[in-house]
Amino acid sequence: MNSNYAETVWLLNAVLVAFVVVLAAGGLLHSLLAVATQRRRQPGDKALTELLAQLAGKTALTVAHDLVWHCSEVPTGRWIWLINRHETFVPRGVWPQLEAYLFTTPVVAAIEQQAAHGQRKWRRIEAMKCLGHLHTPGALTLLEQALAENDEDLRYFALLSLAHMRTPPAARVLLGQLRCSGANGHKIVALLEAFPGEVVPDVYAALSKSEAPVRFWLLKLLARFKVAVELPAVVGFTRDLSPDVRAVACECLGFTRRAEALAPLAVCLQDPTWYVRLQAVRALARIEGSACLPLLAELMLTETSLLVQESIKDVMLRDPAGALPATERFLDHENRTVKAWCVNALVDSNSVVKLLTECLSELSEVREHARLVLEKLIESRLHFGLKQALDQLQAGARRRVLALVAGVDGVLAERLEPQRVKGA
Repeated sequence: MNSNYAETVWLLNAVLVAFVVVLAAGGLLHSLLAVATQRRRQPGDKALTELLAQLAGKTALTVAHDLVWHCSEVPTGRWIWLINRHETFVPRGVWPQLEAYLFTTPVVAAIEQQAAHGQRKWRRIEAMKCLGHLHTPGALTLLEQALAENDEDLRYFALLSLAHMRTPPAARVLLGQLRCSGANGHKIVALLEAFPGEVVPDVYAALSKSEAPVRFWLLKLLARFKVAVELPAVVGFTRDLSPDVRAVACECLGFTRRAEALAPLAVCLQDPTWYVRLQAVRALARIEGSACLPLLAELMLTETSLLVQESIKDVMLRDPAGALPATERFLDHENRTVKAWCVNALVDSNSVVKLLTECLSELSEVREHARLVLEKLIESRLHFGLKQALDQLQAGARRRVLALVAGVDGVLAERLEPQRVKGA
């Protein structure tokens, strides 16, 4: 029994070794054949690209004549290879004449035939890629049919070929695909971003008859186009039942940078969903900059989301000088959270040192305003790094500021005295 077991194991090992050897030999043979095929094709490809390079700078009539004379016997497979790489190998001035020449030959029909019924998948894909470059009569129909194929690779390259066309009809096919499969919205929107602005009317048309996930992606596309948005059409989506749609509608309004969008965005600051409020804050800042801070500071009264609070703070930090009026206004607010936010915003924007310097200004108006703000900061009883700010002043200026602090809070001024003075 042991002998039979050993023989069985030996036989299995031998079969496995033989299988590995055959597999390795097959892989090596395939590689050698691929290299040989490539080497056989290279001279023809090189000759074709060299011929086209020589046509650069010649008149359109001469280019057309030479194409008919020299290229009538070029096989379809070589044309497919060249068309898909024409941006690299065909001079820009020669491509229009080459494209026109191809439409007078059976090549276009052969490419369409291979794209529709090619037996080998990757050859079919190469032909489909050609359709995006040549814009053949049947290209849209063939690519739209490929989008319904079960093979994922065929669907993917059909999308890429449609995106390469960058025409309104191709955009309509992609938008139809988006409505059919919203799960791939990010891919389709990324492709549509490269299209020209004339496809925007088709985006609006699709918006009016789409489900919530698709509306989200269509509004995201409008935001990325950054074109003249139809405000009434987008404002309506700030009241959409879907919070995702409301949020992206705010984002889209922000990219318009138009004052008419401020009122609907201000309403969105009271939205029950935090990320809608977040997008409203960002959109208002994109349109108005720090001028919207009084409105945003009011939001801090009820805001519970830390991300929204940080977004408001970021608005202030982008323009500390412009934000100071709104920040200083709420330093004596009855709500401690709002007050703390204003104090932290002043500190994070490095405005405290400037404030202390202005307290000693020779201009009475500047000096009195700065001293009023300093008094509010001290009375807030919130830590705001006064000692660190004082350390950046020269000795004389420091003493004068400490005298001002003592007039508001003597205990605080005593704590801020340098140790060497206390021990004297």
